[in-house]
Amino acid sequence: MKKLFPHRKMIIANTNLKNIEVILWRLHIKEAFRNKRNMQVLWRFPELKENYKNVTKRCILDGEIAVLVNGVPDFYRLQKRTLLTDRFKIDMEASRYPACFVAFDCIYQENQELLWNPLMERKMHLSDLVAENSRIAVSRYVEGMGKTGHS
Repeated sequence: MKKLFPHRKMIIANTNLKNIEVILWRLHIKEAFRNKRNMQVLWRFPELKENYKNVTKRCILDGEIAVLVNGVPDFYRLQKRTLLTDRFKIDMEASRYPACFVAFDCIYQENQELLWNPLMERKMHLSDLVAENSRIAVSRYVEGMGKTGHS
């Protein structure tokens, strides 16, 4: 690892769920989930509409939406949700296989852009902002030069 990154003293690795990456905009008492193409996706995940109550301040969080089945990410169920357009079918899937939002970075808080701050500082902001429950969580990470989790 040192040969690849000789200038790096530490590496931070987030957990990686089978997911759809989104940005959560928490402004006042509303929130918006936008994907990489800047499309609103909250209407396909109605079970996440109350997540703003678990975020204490105005902010923009970078994260991912995942569907867990028996505690394991299920990309098939998640992908199916993104293709549904019928409100009844969306509500059925939301009740059978509810989604959750996992935040891994805080890029804006109150009136301050945090994007250029050190990553560990942003993660501290993130931990202070989010009260976790079954629909919203903060991504766990490994700090240091530990063994890789992938083979």
